[in-house]
Amino acid sequence: MRVVSVVLALAVSLAFVGQLLAADQACPTTKPEHNGHQMMGAFGVLKGLNLTDEQKAKVKELRKEYMPKFKEAANSVLTADQQKARDAAIKTAKAAGEKGPAVFKAAKAAVQLTDAQKAKMKEAIKPLKKELREKIKAILTPEQQEQLKAKIAKHKAKMPVNTEESK
Repeated sequence: MRVVSVVLALAVSLAFVGQLLAADQACPTTKPEHNGHQMMGAFGVLKGLNLTDEQKAKVKELRKEYMPKFKEAANSVLTADQQKARDAAIKTAKAAGEKGPAVFKAAKAAVQLTDAQKAKMKEAIKPLKKELREKIKAILTPEQQEQLKAKIAKHKAKMPVNTEESK
Protein backbone atom coordinates (compact mmCIF):
# COMPACT_ATOMS: atom_id res chain seq x y z
CA MET A 1 0.00 0.00 0.00
CA ARG A 2 2.86 2.35 0.75
CA VAL A 3 4.28 1.94 -2.74
CA VAL A 4 0.91 2.57 -4.36
CA SER A 5 0.32 5.64 -2.28
CA VAL A 6 3.76 6.97 -3.11
CA VAL A 7 3.23 6.32 -6.82
CA LEU A 8 -0.09 8.16 -6.83
CA ALA A 9 1.30 10.99 -4.74
CA LEU A 10 4.32 11.25 -7.02
CA ALA A 11 2.12 11.31 -10.08
CA VAL A 12 0.01 14.06 -8.61
CA SER A 13 2.99 16.13 -7.57
CA LEU A 14 4.66 15.65 -10.93
CA ALA A 15 1.61 16.85 -12.70
CA PHE A 16 1.76 20.09 -10.80
CA VAL A 17 5.46 20.66 -11.10
CA GLY A 18 4.92 20.53 -14.85
CA GLN A 19 2.70 23.55 -14.47
CA LEU A 20 5.19 25.75 -12.68
CA LEU A 21 4.86 29.34 -13.64
CA ALA A 22 2.18 28.45 -16.19
CA ALA A 23 -1.14 30.19 -16.45
CA ASP A 24 -3.98 28.70 -14.46
CA GLN A 25 -5.59 27.39 -17.64
CA ALA A 26 -6.50 23.72 -17.50
CA CYS A 27 -3.86 21.41 -18.92
CA PRO A 28 -4.33 17.63 -19.17
CA THR A 29 -1.12 17.03 -17.23
CA THR A 30 -2.47 18.84 -14.17
CA LYS A 31 -5.31 16.41 -13.74
CA PRO A 32 -4.60 13.48 -11.40
CA GLU A 33 -6.87 11.20 -13.38
CA HIS A 34 -4.68 11.34 -16.49
CA ASN A 35 -2.11 8.71 -17.36
CA GLY A 36 1.37 9.07 -15.94
CA HIS A 37 2.93 8.84 -19.40
CA GLN A 38 1.42 12.22 -20.22
CA MET A 39 3.46 13.85 -17.51
CA MET A 40 6.97 15.14 -17.92
CA GLY A 41 8.46 12.91 -15.23
CA ALA A 42 9.70 13.28 -11.68
CA PHE A 43 10.55 16.92 -11.61
CA GLY A 44 11.68 16.22 -15.17
CA VAL A 45 10.44 19.60 -16.25
CA LEU A 46 13.40 21.04 -14.37
CA LYS A 47 15.90 19.00 -16.39
CA GLY A 48 17.88 21.06 -18.82
CA LEU A 49 17.68 24.16 -16.66
CA ASN A 50 21.25 23.64 -15.47
CA LEU A 51 20.39 23.64 -11.79
CA THR A 52 23.28 24.21 -9.42
CA ASP A 53 24.06 21.59 -6.80
CA GLU A 54 22.45 23.88 -4.21
CA GLN A 55 19.27 24.16 -6.31
CA LYS A 56 19.19 20.38 -6.82
CA ALA A 57 19.47 19.87 -3.07
CA LYS A 58 16.60 22.31 -2.45
CA VAL A 59 14.40 20.56 -5.05
CA LYS A 60 15.20 17.23 -3.43
CA GLU A 61 14.13 18.60 -0.05
CA LEU A 62 10.90 19.92 -1.55
CA ARG A 63 10.20 16.50 -3.00
CA LYS A 64 10.71 14.93 0.44
CA GLU A 65 8.48 17.55 2.04
CA TYR A 66 5.63 17.37 -0.44
CA MET A 67 5.45 13.65 -1.24
CA PRO A 68 3.71 12.80 2.06
CA LYS A 69 1.36 15.76 1.63
CA PHE A 70 0.30 14.69 -1.87
CA LYS A 71 0.04 11.08 -0.68
CA GLU A 72 -2.28 12.10 2.15
CA ALA A 73 -4.41 14.21 -0.19
CA ALA A 74 -4.74 11.34 -2.67
CA ASN A 75 -5.56 8.79 0.02
CA SER A 76 -8.25 11.03 1.50
CA VAL A 77 -10.24 10.67 -1.73
CA LEU A 78 -10.02 6.89 -2.22
CA THR A 79 -12.30 4.33 -0.61
CA ALA A 80 -10.83 1.32 1.18
CA ASP A 81 -11.77 -0.91 -1.78
CA GLN A 82 -10.11 1.49 -4.22
CA GLN A 83 -6.96 1.52 -2.12
CA LYS A 84 -6.89 -2.30 -2.11
CA ALA A 85 -7.43 -2.42 -5.87
CA ARG A 86 -4.70 0.17 -6.39
CA ASP A 87 -2.27 -1.75 -4.20
CA ALA A 88 -2.96 -5.02 -5.99
CA ALA A 89 -2.55 -3.39 -9.42
CA ILE A 90 0.76 -1.80 -8.47
CA LYS A 91 2.05 -5.05 -7.01
CA THR A 92 1.08 -6.92 -10.19
CA ALA A 93 2.59 -4.28 -12.47
CA LYS A 94 5.86 -4.19 -10.55
CA ALA A 95 6.01 -8.00 -10.51
CA ALA A 96 5.66 -7.86 -14.31
CA GLY A 97 8.69 -5.54 -14.45
CA GLU A 98 6.73 -2.35 -15.15
CA LYS A 99 8.07 0.99 -13.94
CA GLY A 100 7.00 4.61 -13.55
CA PRO A 101 4.19 5.62 -15.90
CA ALA A 102 3.14 2.03 -16.62
CA VAL A 103 2.71 1.36 -12.90
CA PHE A 104 0.73 4.58 -12.50
CA LYS A 105 -1.47 3.66 -15.47
CA ALA A 106 -2.22 0.25 -13.93
CA ALA A 107 -3.10 1.85 -10.60
CA LYS A 108 -5.31 4.42 -12.31
CA ALA A 109 -7.16 1.71 -14.21
CA ALA A 110 -7.74 -0.27 -11.02
CA VAL A 111 -8.98 2.70 -8.99
CA GLN A 112 -11.47 4.13 -11.50
CA LEU A 113 -12.20 7.45 -9.84
CA THR A 114 -15.72 8.80 -10.11
CA ASP A 115 -16.26 12.31 -11.42
CA ALA A 116 -16.97 13.43 -7.85
CA GLN A 117 -13.71 11.89 -6.66
CA LYS A 118 -11.79 13.55 -9.50
CA ALA A 119 -13.20 16.91 -8.46
CA LYS A 120 -12.43 16.22 -4.80
CA MET A 121 -8.87 15.16 -5.71
CA LYS A 122 -8.37 18.34 -7.71
CA GLU A 123 -9.55 20.48 -4.78
CA ALA A 124 -7.47 18.53 -2.26
CA ILE A 125 -4.24 19.08 -4.15
CA LYS A 126 -4.89 22.62 -5.38
CA PRO A 127 -3.33 24.39 -2.35
CA LEU A 128 -0.38 21.98 -2.36
CA LYS A 129 0.18 22.67 -6.04
CA LYS A 130 0.25 26.41 -5.43
CA GLU A 131 2.66 26.13 -2.50
CA LEU A 132 5.01 23.84 -4.39
CA ARG A 133 4.95 26.02 -7.51
CA GLU A 134 5.89 29.10 -5.50
CA LYS A 135 8.67 27.32 -3.62
CA ILE A 136 10.22 25.97 -6.80
CA LYS A 137 9.88 29.35 -8.48
CA ALA A 138 11.85 30.86 -5.58
CA ILE A 139 14.68 28.39 -6.19
CA LEU A 140 15.10 29.27 -9.87
CA THR A 141 16.97 32.22 -11.32
CA PRO A 142 15.04 34.61 -13.61
CA GLU A 143 16.76 33.03 -16.62
CA GLN A 144 15.77 29.54 -15.50
CA GLN A 145 12.20 30.73 -14.95
CA GLU A 146 12.06 31.97 -18.56
CA GLN A 147 13.51 28.67 -19.81
CA LEU A 148 10.89 26.82 -17.79
CA LYS A 149 8.06 28.93 -19.20
CA ALA A 150 9.25 28.11 -22.73
CA LYS A 151 9.51 24.41 -21.89
CA ILE A 152 5.99 24.34 -20.45
CA ALA A 153 4.58 26.19 -23.45
CA LYS A 154 6.21 23.67 -25.77
CA HIS A 155 4.83 20.78 -23.69
CA LYS A 156 1.31 22.27 -23.67
CA ALA A 157 1.39 22.66 -27.45
CA LYS A 158 1.96 18.89 -27.76
CA MET A 159 -0.93 17.97 -25.45
CA PRO A 160 -4.32 17.02 -26.89
CA VAL A 161 -7.05 19.52 -26.07
CA ASN A 162 -10.10 18.25 -24.26
CA THR A 163 -12.81 20.66 -25.30
CA GLU A 164 -15.21 19.68 -22.49
CA GLU A 165 -12.63 20.42 -19.80
CA SER A 166 -11.67 23.76 -21.31
CA LYS A 167 -15.25 25.09 -21.11
